[in-house]
Amino acid sequence: MYSKTTVMPGGHVMVALCGEIDIWTARAVRGVLAEAAGEAVAGVIVDLAGVRFVDAAGLRVLADTPVRARHLPDGLRLVAVPARLLRLLRLTGLDRQLAAYPAPPRSRPQRERAARLAAATGSPAEAAAT
Repeated sequence: MYSKTTVMPGGHVMVALCGEIDIWTARAVRGVLAEAAGEAVAGVIVDLAGVRFVDAAGLRVLADTPVRARHLPDGLRLVAVPARLLRLLRLTGLDRQLAAYPAPPRSRPQRERAARLAAATGSPAEAAAT
């Protein structure tokens, strides 16, 4: 799992996640999102475009994060959510708790950029999967 945090104008903190959110990475993701909620003034935006897989532990992290961000005016938003994850959120009922916005269809240049990013982070499995 790779993450990049950006403090944006207006008090939002954006966290871009790449890889898998599972039992092995859940603790690290929870820490990154908790830190983002602590730094944000307006809200936390979580970009999930680079996420390939989420298991039950990952869903738990996503479900718990809005509680940490509830003191923020804009709370937590999940953006660029892959279709397979949106379906999982619907099946579990988390779509009613989380503000989740679908990912637009990815163009070939976007897929190539994602593959280069995955390769640059040193994860050949992620580079091969994109």
